[in-house]
Amino acid sequence: MEFDVTLTEQDMVRFNLYHTYSKFSSWFAMAVAVFAFFVAIWSYGRVSTTLTVIYFLVGGFVLIYIPGNTVLAARHRIRLMPEVLEPLHYKIDETGVTVSKNEDSASLTWDQVFKVVGVKTAVYIYSNRIHAYVIPKTALSGQEEALKNLALAHMEPRRVKL
Repeated sequence: MEFDVTLTEQDMVRFNLYHTYSKFSSWFAMAVAVFAFFVAIWSYGRVSTTLTVIYFLVGGFVLIYIPGNTVLAARHRIRLMPEVLEPLHYKIDETGVTVSKNEDSASLTWDQVFKVVGVKTAVYIYSNRIHAYVIPKTALSGQEEALKNLALAHMEPRRVKL
């Protein structure tokens, strides 16, 4: 299968948010924030107002900081490297994934693919735990099942989440 992909800033932001919230540390931080809010409500009138305000501030900071920082980091990365928003040509076949732009090309064989993940709006083909090719589902135009079959034929099923 072959197709062209032109990413948008929103695609990059969604990828960063998915990547951030798929980690245990982010979920743990969210649990801490919820706990801080719970303690703030429970402690209201039982401890000094300053402590209650601190609990609310800690919870609010964590709930705002993680997604806010993730969005800002994605936008900052795009400003530093605007070429990530330039069109890319993908070729996915029995040998792996080949991405090309102009004369440049990079290939990833199936045994080098770390995992393939499908979300509501995109498919992420990870080359390692951090970096991935972001493919909006609109670019796949109905070839999702074929991509899934190719990935399952060449990868461990636990690494394919489409």
